[in-house]
Amino acid sequence: MKAIIEAVTAHSDVVIEEVDISLDPALEAEFGTEIPVLFINGRKAFKYHLTAGDLRKRLQREPSD
Repeated sequence: MKAIIEAVTAHSDVVIEEVDISLDPALEAEFGTEIPVLFINGRKAFKYHLTAGDLRKRLQREPSD
């Protein structure tokens, strides 16, 4: 998932924040069985896997700030 995200967003102004849930017991309890999980603008967008095409489509639908 990380490689696809990096490839799709390489030449854009998208800001990526990677969070290690093992450092936060509450996050690990909530998302431990869903990793990797990708949030876009604070909402869960993908879990486990994604395709470059699906990510591009999703990013096009998101409002830009």
